[in-house]
Amino acid sequence: MSTALVVLVAAACSAAVPSGLETTAVTPVASSQTIGPSATAGPTISLPDVGPASSLAAAAANIAPLARVTVLDQPDAARNAVDGNGGTQWTSGRVAPGWFALSYDQPYQVERIEMVVAQSPPGNTIHEIWLGNGPDLQFLTRLAGNTSDGQTLLAPVSPPQLVTRVLIRTSTSPSFVGWREVRVFGASAPQPPGASLKLTPFLTGGRIDHPTNITHAGDGSGRIFINQQEGRVWVVNANGERRSQPFLEIPERVGCCNERALLGLAFPPGYAQKRYFYVSYTSTARPDLRIALGDDVISRFRLAADADAGNPRSEEIILVIPQASDAHHGGKMEFGRDGYLYVTVGDGGPGGGAEGRAQRTDNLQGKLLRIDVEAGQTPYAIPSSNPFVGRDGYRPEIWSLGLRNPWGMTIDLPTGNLYIADAGENEWEEIDVQRRGDAGGENYGWPRMEGRHCYPQEGCDMSGLTLPVTEYHHLEGCAEIGGAVARGSRYRQLQGWYLYGDFCSGRIWGLREEDGRWIVSVVGEPGFPISSMGRDEAGNLYVADYAHGAIYLIGE
Repeated sequence: MSTALVVLVAAACSAAVPSGLETTAVTPVASSQTIGPSATAGPTISLPDVGPASSLAAAAANIAPLARVTVLDQPDAARNAVDGNGGTQWTSGRVAPGWFALSYDQPYQVERIEMVVAQSPPGNTIHEIWLGNGPDLQFLTRLAGNTSDGQTLLAPVSPPQLVTRVLIRTSTSPSFVGWREVRVFGASAPQPPGASLKLTPFLTGGRIDHPTNITHAGDGSGRIFINQQEGRVWVVNANGERRSQPFLEIPERVGCCNERALLGLAFPPGYAQKRYFYVSYTSTARPDLRIALGDDVISRFRLAADADAGNPRSEEIILVIPQASDAHHGGKMEFGRDGYLYVTVGDGGPGGGAEGRAQRTDNLQGKLLRIDVEAGQTPYAIPSSNPFVGRDGYRPEIWSLGLRNPWGMTIDLPTGNLYIADAGENEWEEIDVQRRGDAGGENYGWPRMEGRHCYPQEGCDMSGLTLPVTEYHHLEGCAEIGGAVARGSRYRQLQGWYLYGDFCSGRIWGLREEDGRWIVSVVGEPGFPISSMGRDEAGNLYVADYAHGAIYLIGE
C-alpha cells in the first residue's frame, strides 16, 4: 500500500497493538470508584512494604500467570514478571513513563494486586493501578513513595471487582521501569451478557479502495455515499449495488495520501430540491487560489443533470484552513438540527501538540467549527449564538476547542447529542459528547491532556476543561475512527447506542448513557482496519474495511 493510509487517524502510537487481545462482548462492571483524569482522581497511598511475600490471607489464587502480558518495551521478557520466580524480572530498558498490562479471556473477581519491585537505584516512584472489565479502564489507586529493589507493594481491591484487564502505569522512577513479579489474586467469575454484532457484506459490483466516509443524502432514496481517499465519491443503492461511475471525481484536487484524503461529505436539509452538497478534503498545491499542499478545503458542489453525479466544475470554495503538515486533519462534517454545518479540524500535527494550536483561539486548527453555509452569504455566515462571537482574539467560527485529530464526528438527530472521536497521541483514545442544548465553548484539553490524563506529564491545570465520557488505552487499539448511533428497526439491544471502532485493532464498542453514567461494551471484533462507520437514512449502520474496500451492514 504505497499510497495507502498507514494510520489514517494518526494516533502516533509507539507500541504495536498486541495480537490476540480478547474482545468478547462484555459490559464494564459498575463501580463506585471514580474514573479519573489523572492520578489525582483517586486516593494516593504511601507505598506499603509487605515483605518479600504477602502475609495476607490468600483467599484467592494468583491468576497473573493465566494472563496475556503486554508492555511498551522488551516484550520478550515480559512473562518474567509473572513466572512466580522473584529472581527473574522484566525491565523496559527506558525511563518512566512506562506500563505493564495483563488481560484475560474471562472476568475474574480480583481482591488484591502485589508487585515486587525491580529497581536500581532506590528512590521515589509513582505508580497508577487501573482495572477494567471491558475497554473502559477504571482508576483504582496511586502508589507514591520511596522504593527499593525486591520490595513488595500492595494494592487492595476493596470491594473485590470483576476484572479482565489490569494496567500498571509507572509515571516516576529513578531507574528503568520494571518488575520482578506481578501477582493478581482473584477467582473465576461468570461472564456478563453483552450484545454481539453480525456483519453482512453489503457492497456488490466491485470494491471501493480506501473508503474514508459513509453517509446518506436524506432524500428518501435509501442510497449511501462513500468517500474514496484518493478523491472520489461513490453511490451505493439500497440493494448494495455500486453505481458504475463516481458521484464526484476530483483526484487532481485532493492531496493524497497517508493522512491526506477526501475526508467529509454533507448534504444540506432539503438537498433533493437544492441539488448541491458539501465536501472537505486536503488539497493539492493550487497557487492560483493561494492554497498550499495539505491545506484543508471545504467546498460546495452542484449536481449535474444526472441526480447521481456532481459537477466537478461547479466547485465553490467555502473555507481554506492552512495546515502545517500532512497529519491530523479531522475533516468530518454534518448538519445539525439547527441547520448549521459542524466541521472538525485537526491540529495539523505532526505530533505532541508542541505548538499548542488546538488551544490557540486565533486559528481554526484543533477545533470544532459551526458555520451557516445556507444563509445566502458569501462564503458563509457566523451564527450569532456561537460562543466566541465578538470576543477579541477568538475566531467566531469556533464552537469548541482542544482537539487533536477528531477523525469521527456525528450528530444523533433524535436527541441532538454530538459525538466526537478524538484520536490520541501516546496512550489514550477518547470520546467526547456534547449534549443538545449545550451552548458550545467546550475545551477538550489537548495538548494539555490526552484523554483524562495530563500530557505529557503529571500536574497539569484541568480547570475549565471538559473531559471525555470514555477512553481506552493503546492496549485496545491505537486509532479510533468514531461512528454513529444505532436507530434502525433492525436494532433491539443496541437501539440508541453509539457505536465506534478502532483502525488498528478492528474492534467495535458500544456507548450509552444510563442514569447519568456512561456504559461501554465491546460488541464486535471484525478484525479488519476500520476506516469509517456511518448510517443510512433509516438508521442502519455500516462499517468500512480500509484494507479490502468492503462495506458491511451491521446487524445483531
